[in-house]
Amino acid sequence: MASARVLIVDDEPLLLEAYARTLRRNGYDVLKAGRPSQALEIVRSHPPIDVVLSDVVMPEMCGPDLVREVEHLSPETACVLITGAVVGSLERPPDVPLLSKPLSQRNVIAAVEEAIARSAQLRAKAAQVQGKRRRIAAVV
Repeated sequence: MASARVLIVDDEPLLLEAYARTLRRNGYDVLKAGRPSQALEIVRSHPPIDVVLSDVVMPEMCGPDLVREVEHLSPETACVLITGAVVGSLERPPDVPLLSKPLSQRNVIAAVEEAIARSAQLRAKAAQVQGKRRRIAAVV
């Protein structure tokens, strides 16, 4: 298995480290961010990121807004939101799963594996669009 790159975003250091440790033990390349602004900088400067696993309630920016920014910067990155709070469905971007804390190690791994599959689909779709653009450009 090629090591997928997972960015974990949580303002609670103990949870951030616990998720990172779980994912590293399972063979993932893990990057950590304690703030949404730090996460966006990592997405910009360390591509590709396969999955962003983000808390919902954080200072600076809420998780759903962070997901929207990540989707803008890196459309082929799949995102997963995690929360200990109740979140309305209107706040969550479409096709972004929401997991409730506390998370078991099994749930973290399963969510990341599903997100990696979504990321692969997004990359394939982006490659198709890029191929169509090249063919159109060659004709013009």
